[in-house]
Amino acid sequence: MPTISLPRPREIQGLLTQTAAAIAQEQLTSAEIDRAMLGVEQVRTARSRFYDGMSEGSRNRRH
Repeated sequence: MPTISLPRPREIQGLLTQTAAAIAQEQLTSAEIDRAMLGVEQVRTARSRFYDGMSEGSRNRRH
């Protein structure tokens, strides 16, 4: 199976900064903004699950 190359966090941050500027300059439609925000929410959810799993793991190691 081929390996997927993901953008580095710095590259993602750059894209988000550019997206924010485009929104501020009214260069995106409401649908485009909603699509971008869906991606942001997916990242937030994944981050929360990741940190929740880390804290569960540390609790399990104490017992």
